[in-house]
Amino acid sequence: MADMNPTDIIRSGILPVDKITGVTSFDIIRRIKAAFKKSARAGELKKIGHAGTLDPIASGLVITLINGGTKKSAEFLNMDKTYEAELFIGCSTDSYDATGEIIEKMPMDAGYYGDAASLRRLYEALVSFKGEIMQEPPMFSAIKKDGLPLYKLARNKITVEREKRRCVIYSIEAMDEKPVYDAGLEGFRFRYRVSCSKGTYIRSLCRDIGSLIGVPAHMSALRRTVIGPIKVESAFDFNGINCENIEDLIKNIR
Repeated sequence: MADMNPTDIIRSGILPVDKITGVTSFDIIRRIKAAFKKSARAGELKKIGHAGTLDPIASGLVITLINGGTKKSAEFLNMDKTYEAELFIGCSTDSYDATGEIIEKMPMDAGYYGDAASLRRLYEALVSFKGEIMQEPPMFSAIKKDGLPLYKLARNKITVEREKRRCVIYSIEAMDEKPVYDAGLEGFRFRYRVSCSKGTYIRSLCRDIGSLIGVPAHMSALRRTVIGPIKVESAFDFNGINCENIEDLIKNIR
């Protein structure tokens, strides 16, 4: 599918937003609703939703769907996505990301990636995930087990077996020439870019990369940059949505 320009996006009832770290996808919905309510010119907001959440720790592209655009929800949920992730090498957490409790720590000195062998292991591990993989979802996820979301069990320190799911990694590449040492946390930060199929958990991917190189790891940052034909460059800034401009943002939405 070809890239969509901002005018086509707005006319189709799709309002892409560049989410900032710390807010939820539902915060975006609330902001848009408030802007509609305060604007005398924006028109009636009949329906609103979004096509896939992002955790508060993450930033980047969230597609909100307004009025007739809500019919496209399933279409966007099934689209491939691209992320920029930061892998923290040196400790793992129960949630597989930086919001969780540390469950394993391996303090590392600044010279760990000074030799070519360690760096080569990391690069080889990264690219080995390209293609079809079977991935175990994290406990802190909305997937249900016997009708109960896994994250509710996880909050009570209950871990259950999760069925692995098929996903496809279309491309995965390093963004940093080498990991950057974090002296305060005694570990390394390493950024990579990944394009993948729906249902891929980047948190699980980070955990699995660490397991492959034999070092505890977790996802320390995440940014979603592409959903199907829509890129984050076409999105509207979260803090820029207000009652003065909402009419312009949703102009011609059906």
